[in-house]
Amino acid sequence: MKNNTTVDVAIIGMGYVGLSLAWVLVDSGLRVTGIDVNLEKVRAINEARSPVVDVSSTEIERMFCLLYTSDAADE
Repeated sequence: MKNNTTVDVAIIGMGYVGLSLAWVLVDSGLRVTGIDVNLEKVRAINEARSPVVDVSSTEIERMFCLLYTSDAADE
């Protein structure tokens, strides 16, 4: 019997650790919400510009099921 449960994950902090973790989780098929208080960082990620060297802008473009916000209530 196949489990049809959808898993949603929220990651607080989209720096080196958070954004890299988000990439791994999205790549494995999970839906991820990335939360960060730095509005410029959120804006950059939403425009597919990576604020860290560990995750490229190309990889961010491929993270179609990732939502970035500065407000946890958006989820």
